[in-house]
Amino acid sequence: MSSRPIRTPECRESGERSTLPAPSAAALLAGVGLALILVPGAAVAQEAVQPPLQPTSVATTGTVALPEISVVATRTPRPIAEIGSALTIITEEQIEERQTRILSDILRDVPGVAVSRTGPAGAVTQVRIRGAEGNQTLVLIDGVEVNDPADGREFNFANLLALDVERVEILRGPQSALYGSEAIGGVINIITRRGRGPVTGRAFFEGGSFSTFAGSVGVSGGGETYGFAGTASFFRSGGIDVSGSQGEEDDFTNLTVNLTGHIEPVDFLRLDFAARAVDSSRSLDDQEFTFGTTVDSTISESDDVQLSGLAQATLTLFDGAWEQIVGASALSTDNETNGAFGPSESEATLADLNYQSNVYLETPDLADAEHVLTFFVEREATDFSNSAGADNNTVDLAYVGQYQLSVLDRLFLSGSVRHDAFDGLDDFTTYRVTAAYLFEEFGTRLHGSYGTGVQRPSPTEQFGFVPGTFVGNPDLLPEESKGWDIGVEQSLFDDRLVVDVTYFNADLENEITSLFDDGVSLFTVDNLDGESTREGVEVTISASPLDNLDISASYTYLDAEEPNGDEEVRRAPHIASVNATYRFLDDRARVNLGVRFNGAQEDLEFGSATPAERVELDSFTLVNISGSYRLSDNVEIFGRVENVLDEDYEEVFQFDAPGIGAFAGVRLNL
Repeated sequence: MSSRPIRTPECRESGERSTLPAPSAAALLAGVGLALILVPGAAVAQEAVQPPLQPTSVATTGTVALPEISVVATRTPRPIAEIGSALTIITEEQIEERQTRILSDILRDVPGVAVSRTGPAGAVTQVRIRGAEGNQTLVLIDGVEVNDPADGREFNFANLLALDVERVEILRGPQSALYGSEAIGGVINIITRRGRGPVTGRAFFEGGSFSTFAGSVGVSGGGETYGFAGTASFFRSGGIDVSGSQGEEDDFTNLTVNLTGHIEPVDFLRLDFAARAVDSSRSLDDQEFTFGTTVDSTISESDDVQLSGLAQATLTLFDGAWEQIVGASALSTDNETNGAFGPSESEATLADLNYQSNVYLETPDLADAEHVLTFFVEREATDFSNSAGADNNTVDLAYVGQYQLSVLDRLFLSGSVRHDAFDGLDDFTTYRVTAAYLFEEFGTRLHGSYGTGVQRPSPTEQFGFVPGTFVGNPDLLPEESKGWDIGVEQSLFDDRLVVDVTYFNADLENEITSLFDDGVSLFTVDNLDGESTREGVEVTISASPLDNLDISASYTYLDAEEPNGDEEVRRAPHIASVNATYRFLDDRARVNLGVRFNGAQEDLEFGSATPAERVELDSFTLVNISGSYRLSDNVEIFGRVENVLDEDYEEVFQFDAPGIGAFAGVRLNL
């Protein structure tokens, strides 16, 4: 991941924006005012107005490809040097160098991010940002919100393969002012492969330990006015026995089909579309309910189907000075489980419509300033049901305004305000401000942000019911947060060494937590009294001591406490990683060494026969080595060894993780 500043101020595909003469500017603002009057009657999305699906631009320093812009940090494409919030970008090259197959694995290298997986690949996987809960991370895939209302408004990263991912942006800190609920901890924006250049085909095949097989086939291409890409990916792992009793192994399969494309019928109109289907199944040793231990004889089987899609039109007027984006997206999930308490099924749909208006102005005679005014409104309809008879429908509305200011290509400010009208709950207003300042002569960048956040209770938390296990709480209050960060980024030796140190602090009120109700022998949820606190330090280092050697490192210190002072579970106070990639033989060969450290952390043992008890999970260090060699322009072979030291560890209490494993494969460009 790179966080080094990009010095180029321009980020829009249309090139430099011309200064508007006064009459044109007046006409433009009048048009915007008319649009603002007309738009509230339109139906638009509540929780995730889709960012423009524009191809990402890349700057190059030496042999390292560096992402130039962010499309998620401010809802308009901006150079990463102008972003005040803490942001990390993962490139396709880094995913390939580390041979990542399940995307959550590479997120372990991102500062401020903690990953918890209940065993091998395919097991339930939670991602937490800066100590926030897993369902407080908003996840977008090609502009579509994929947080599942039927699963506590959380996204299960177990189902996300990395085989067709081109770019990932991780935006840390409260982002509800832009994205509404689920964005208290931050936003993870995933962009899959885009079509560009001549039509080409590609194929990938891999096999290895734990009866693992992975493969993908795809085709992509594009020209000046169009682009398309399609990929079908498959992953299967025989898994391990997570109970540790040497019983049957817990397998996982995943089939993902992804399509993206765009067309520009005229210079000022762009049409984008995206469609995605995921079908996954897994078996896993269950937690025995009475004493909370994991037993091999109790098998939980689950099948998940996720369908999502987006259609979006971007109209650009006045030589790029006024941009209007209208979009519609949908998500459908179907989760079937057959566990200790018999079969159950839950279904959910999200239907979003959205409108966004961006106005770009320049005042060269006044501080050489650039201004971006953004307005968007959204409507989201949620439908949730399960086999136990729960059924809930909501329609939420939100209105958002944002202003961005650039002064002398040095000072970059932004401010956002959002008003959510939650169906069945009180209205809520959130805001966010960010700032960044460049001292180019010293290679220094200061950045900081402050924001508030809100988390709407999920339909499962309010109305869910699983016979003999769980009952929801319709009286839940939304969770509320406020947080800030401040940091400094320093570039040295012509950008060959970049160091960023960021301090963050956040408070959470009305935290929703699981409780055991002795009166009915069921788990339920309720709001905690008081504030949960999270603070810490994030450090990132990227270095290129040689033209063919890249080194990156990250470290996070986190102090996350519940209102009673107890440490938040599954949040290690110390997490660190180091990655080094060496290229040789005229860049035909490369070797990557990755080391990941996860410090000791607390977890809970749940059981109905005894009160929940705190346990400590030991620290662990994972070492991975991977290498590849390009036989020709069209053929590349590769291999890797994971957990080289054969570390014995648990990320979740009573769920064993895999030991050493070896994998190899071939990649073809057709």
